[in-house]
Amino acid sequence: MSSVLTETEGIVAMRSIFVTILILGLAAVNVNGICRMTRRANAFYVKGRDIDNFITGSEGRCSDACATNRLCVAATYRTSDGRCWRHSTLRRTGSGSGWVALKKDASCVKPLSGTVKYGYQKVDSVALKMKLQEIANFFKTTVTVTSGRRSGFDPYVRDIICATGIACI
Repeated sequence: MSSVLTETEGIVAMRSIFVTILILGLAAVNVNGICRMTRRANAFYVKGRDIDNFITGSEGRCSDACATNRLCVAATYRTSDGRCWRHSTLRRTGSGSGWVALKKDASCVKPLSGTVKYGYQKVDSVALKMKLQEIANFFKTTVTVTSGRRSGFDPYVRDIICATGIACI
């Protein structure tokens, strides 16, 4: 019995190996959770907080940077210098040449759920309540608060309210 393959058997074996590698490669992409991004030319997202911003040098790298980050729901790419902004919340769009607005498909954006339980002391601070909910959502857990900040001086409330799109003072 010979272990040498004929030309036809070799071609079939190579094709099988190629198909297997292709299927495994596609499975790896799905496991990593890369999502599709919807592109809107000459548009950008305005107002609110960003996750971060950095120079990617290409729209594709900006899109991938958002697609692979579970906190990112949208990104803005500026073509003039290759800068990318990743956004944790959707916001209104502006228009202008040299910009690209990228939005994660709805099927990829899964709401993070967490719970905040308040103990015996009342928490009046809007900013603190929003930040605690954000922390609970990020860790998908329950945060229990036993003390808090009373209403009055609340230095971060403006930034947080603007970032969530409720209102901007």
